[in-house]
Amino acid sequence: SQQHHDIRPMSNGNILCVVWDIRSVAEQTAAGRINATASVWSEQILELKPTGTATYDIVWQWKAWDHLAQDVAPGSANYTVVASHPELIDANYSPAASPVDWIHMNSIDYNAERDEIVVSSRSWSELWVIDHSTTTAQAASHTGGARGRGGDLLYRWGNPLASRRGTTPDRNFYVCHSATWIPAGMPGAGNIMVFNNGDRTGNANDWSQVVELAPPRDTSGGYVVPSTAAFGPTIPTWTVGSAGAFYGGPTQCGAFRTLSNTTLITLTSSDTLFEVDASGNTISTRTLTGSVARVPRYRLVNGLWIGP
Repeated sequence: SQQHHDIRPMSNGNILCVVWDIRSVAEQTAAGRINATASVWSEQILELKPTGTATYDIVWQWKAWDHLAQDVAPGSANYTVVASHPELIDANYSPAASPVDWIHMNSIDYNAERDEIVVSSRSWSELWVIDHSTTTAQAASHTGGARGRGGDLLYRWGNPLASRRGTTPDRNFYVCHSATWIPAGMPGAGNIMVFNNGDRTGNANDWSQVVELAPPRDTSGGYVVPSTAAFGPTIPTWTVGSAGAFYGGPTQCGAFRTLSNTTLITLTSSDTLFEVDASGNTISTRTLTGSVARVPRYRLVNGLWIGP
């Protein structure tokens, strides 16, 4: 196992991180994965409590492998009708990316008010929301935690093909990065912002978009789970970017809301940082040095740098 791509420091001093979870051919076969001929990199999320300058304790853990569903191996415990369970991860969804790096999580963020984690998957072109209020044992199950769902996905958005609840025209993301909650006090607080790289076909059809979502919630604050359709909304709260406007390339990139209701957008492939207003008009542009993944804005408050 190896940590990769992103971490999220927490207010209690702990650190959430994305870590590969390597699974053998035998494990894949037992889980009902077809065409398993080599090890695959699944994903896990660890919460680390530092105990020294180079030591830590694992105080919480979530594994994608505990939440698989499949419909090809009746003898496996996770055999079910995949489309009936959007809270589970299709063991046989095969995105076009590397079959080894099967999920490829590339960002992680934490919402302390809701005690939830959001991650983005490059390979699946989705964001996933996971309950962090669970114990590690509950996170490996389908019950428990504040939402009563254990470690199952509370919400997902971006690519209904991955949950078998839509077709290609329903798809929103084509490679995505930098899924973050807009922090309290910011315009759009509580919504989720994602950079959709828009890596569609590798030609002139490629174009990027920044997307702000307000996930539909019920009266208890939980996410609305449609009976047969993909998770809502059908239309994002706010977007910027259209065909021919800008393209950040197939890797990295990010976007962050600011207090002044502007949005900072990083285009990694062109070393560009630009800022847009609420109407999508560019109000400033800066050339960056090197391959910069994303740029938030920090402000100095009582001698402390405060960021998103």
